[in-house]
Amino acid sequence: MKGVGAISIHKEDYLPGGYTKKVLKGYLQFQQMQSVPISADRTRGARLFSDTIAEEWLESGIWDKETYNAYMKTLEDFFDFDRLERYTNEQILFQVDELRKDLLTYSSYEKSLKWRLKKIKSGVSHTWENNSNDHAYFNQRLENSEKSYIFNEESLESVKSELIKHNKVVVFADNHSDLNALLGIVIENPKNTEVCLFVKTNPLIQELTVSDFKTKSIFQPETNLRLELCTARNAGYDLRDKSLSEKLKPYLNEKIPVLVIGEHAVLTFEGADFEYTALLPLTGDKACKYAGLLPSLQDNIVRTIIKKVKPVWSYPFEKSFFGVERSTFNLISGVEHDKDQFMNMYSPTYEKNEFPAFTIQGNSWNKILEKRENNLQQMIHHHYDNQIQTIHNHYRQPDGKTIRMDALLFNNPQTKVEPFLAQDEGKQLFDIREFAKGISTEDPVFLINFLYFATGKLLNVHDSKRQEQEKLNNANFFIDGIYDMKRDKTTFPLYNKAYIATTKEGELRFGTQALSAGKIKINEYECNWEKDAVNSLQEKELIIYTPHPSKSDVNLFNGDFRQYDKYLGEGRLNLLIVNEELVCARKGPLMLSPFGVMLSFDINKEVKLIKEIGLKLGENGFYSIPENLSLKITLPENHDYQWKYNGANLLFKNGKDLMTDEKSAINEFKNEGWFDPLSMQTQETQVQQWVRGPRSVIGIDQGNRPFVAVFSGRTKESAGARFDEMNTILKETIPNIKDAINMDGGASACLGMIYKGEFFELSLPSCTTYTTTGMARPVNSFLLVEP
Repeated sequence: MKGVGAISIHKEDYLPGGYTKKVLKGYLQFQQMQSVPISADRTRGARLFSDTIAEEWLESGIWDKETYNAYMKTLEDFFDFDRLERYTNEQILFQVDELRKDLLTYSSYEKSLKWRLKKIKSGVSHTWENNSNDHAYFNQRLENSEKSYIFNEESLESVKSELIKHNKVVVFADNHSDLNALLGIVIENPKNTEVCLFVKTNPLIQELTVSDFKTKSIFQPETNLRLELCTARNAGYDLRDKSLSEKLKPYLNEKIPVLVIGEHAVLTFEGADFEYTALLPLTGDKACKYAGLLPSLQDNIVRTIIKKVKPVWSYPFEKSFFGVERSTFNLISGVEHDKDQFMNMYSPTYEKNEFPAFTIQGNSWNKILEKRENNLQQMIHHHYDNQIQTIHNHYRQPDGKTIRMDALLFNNPQTKVEPFLAQDEGKQLFDIREFAKGISTEDPVFLINFLYFATGKLLNVHDSKRQEQEKLNNANFFIDGIYDMKRDKTTFPLYNKAYIATTKEGELRFGTQALSAGKIKINEYECNWEKDAVNSLQEKELIIYTPHPSKSDVNLFNGDFRQYDKYLGEGRLNLLIVNEELVCARKGPLMLSPFGVMLSFDINKEVKLIKEIGLKLGENGFYSIPENLSLKITLPENHDYQWKYNGANLLFKNGKDLMTDEKSAINEFKNEGWFDPLSMQTQETQVQQWVRGPRSVIGIDQGNRPFVAVFSGRTKESAGARFDEMNTILKETIPNIKDAINMDGGASACLGMIYKGEFFELSLPSCTTYTTTGMARPVNSFLLVEP
């Protein structure tokens, strides 16, 4: 057939999975891979590896401990990222699957098939719901036994209306759960529809196999099913495969609709040269960035994008999903049809008619960015005139690199600054764009990311070294001291790090704070302590040990900070307190925690403590903690403030630049405790390293007027800044700086504006890549600034 052969299947530079690891070289993410079911991290000396399939095989008896350990050693050796640089994540997953299969015996292989069949069947039954309250865009829900799919009704109806015109559909899917659920909702007349399903001859253990469709009840839709075989040495598919190409071309020639279902399937179709409909569950990090949306942040609820993808692109710059550069396209944006969507690429509820002042002229990417930035600045000036000074500059460095800074200087010293913590809302993370929907003010308000949290990765390392009673099970809590007068909440400052606070008169204040005198009440037990009881080397009735015990400890330790541990409290009764929680109590030594303090009592206090706190002695010297426990901390130095949060590092103090060079910066970092090995255990990326990176700053000038600034980084458009470079730029653009602190940077660094319920980034718009910066990603905390 002459017309069939002329059909193009993929673009010339096509790769299954978008891009190779090599494009990330030189970035932190090059030494990481997070793609279900695999996690690997070799950044900055880390050696963290996990495989959820291998863990399930161990738990279910498919593998014994010896085989599991042999596999994990092989997996660790396999993840030499320099060796893997020419592969995409999807290709790497195939190689990992081969490693697993190499360790299966005949007996364990049979067991793995039964395990696999059980998992496949568990996700077959579904219940339809007419609405979803998860998100304004995701307004329909489909329940099954393991998870709920939520999606957009309008997108679904658009696909269904197209399929009604045909009695045949081509389907690519990478797992049964997504296939059954999502195919079932888009096909209106299943009995009258022929499904041409492509299945691989060499699938991964979790993918579809030909033999699956000989088993009753695995494939739910009652369709006329036809299987087409193809190959691919990666997760998902490979459009370069000749068997796939030759079998697909006749369907394309007949204009049969093509559905691509599942995360890896959709990612391997990026670069296709024909129309298809993507049904993409937002689970993995890469899939979310390709979509341009967050996952649901709720257990067992999967946001799912339904979107027709067309190869047509009307702009002169390239449409591509890169590993480093900011993508100019994502599934949700609609920018392929309307340039004005570049004003808010990452919000599915953005309606351009609500923002008549926001228009984009010009086709080049630089012109689009320039117009977008001008629109946002003009909107701020329209509402606030001279109350806010907007700063947007690029600074060329001597080595040729560019640093971009976006800043706001507020003329009112009593500009309202309010911290928001996910933990205070009973959440693990904030979806900033959802938060924006609840802001009803008619004038723009502003957001900047805040401080550091104990992530799941950090806690896994923490807990792996400790006894069961000492483990911290709840991730994503604020690290360091909190004082909040409204919430009647006080926690211990852990080191001597910088704080940000608001006075009772509403003005910002900055400084450093180590633990000093105070009072604590635990149930009926109450006591006071003086400053000399903190990290005391002398015997006292009460000694409070912080993770910042003494400079000598830091100076004497020269090893790997991850291996540092210190036991204290021998022959005493010791209580570990993290935030406002009494984690454990023990008669005998406890290991210092980087996230909390240890109250160490003379053993003569045991009877009183047991009685008034309600402790009961258990095994290995540990006491059981009463379920209903009240704990209240009082620190006198908090008296003058509405709120105070510790855990930043000072950049300026009383007008003095503390970061003029690396030597002066190191002295300040040591004073605040950043080089303490326990403090280093609280950071995924070490703050005190003298390298460029994305940074976020808040401070005040000599007139106590607040300013906020973000230095974008980790892209070729902006390299990020070292601390000396950042302070030099700040002094050049914001005169008479009095105090300023550096907050959580890296991927969290973002300055944004909320207007009419939408969130617009004022710093570099979020990338759809692994090197993303900004609040299109979930965050633990942020500051809301209301002029």
